[in-house]
Amino acid sequence: MTRKHLLLVLAACFALGGSWLLAQSRRQVLLIARPYSDDIGLGITQEVRPMIARLQESGFDVKVASQSGALIGGGPGALQPDLKLSEVVTDEYTGILVPCMGVGNMPGWLPKEAVEIVKQAAHRGIPIAAQQSGVWILGEAGLLKGRKWACANPRNYGGKWEGLGVIQDGNILTSGICPYQAREGKGKDGTEELMTKFVAALKGTN
Repeated sequence: MTRKHLLLVLAACFALGGSWLLAQSRRQVLLIARPYSDDIGLGITQEVRPMIARLQESGFDVKVASQSGALIGGGPGALQPDLKLSEVVTDEYTGILVPCMGVGNMPGWLPKEAVEIVKQAAHRGIPIAAQQSGVWILGEAGLLKGRKWACANPRNYGGKWEGLGVIQDGNILTSGICPYQAREGKGKDGTEELMTKFVAALKGTN
């Protein structure tokens, strides 16, 4: 293929689906971050940071999105989102990750923007992973109906609740125990296992 032909092919690819091609080249994963919790510091240091590190080690870029885009937590361990949920374009990502972030006994955090993002991602068929309270967002989006799923505090989202472990059903991955739940003696932290399966799904080797 000559250079001229290659340029014509690339131009056609961008004309037909530039955002898709960009996502494939960047291999970006979106992490939807909760802005507050009973122990946000624990959620950042023992859940979110290890998740980001694992994805980066596996060759993926990670973008963190929250409702306001404001700094989450305090001190040197604070988490700075890259963008607001309202600014997310799902076509730019090859996977979506929704951590729990140490919710404890706080009420559910179910922003409509996050629910819509995972709906769009599911329509595209890309891997979506969620842990503990993050699973509720998938439930609100209707993604658990007809599927097996895990959660420490299950709600009536249809499908089949499988307990507290890490469950994969197609491109939907759920984990019932986050670092906060593990600290409270509810079971083994599922972060590492969830990320192993999520990375495999992203690479298409699950």
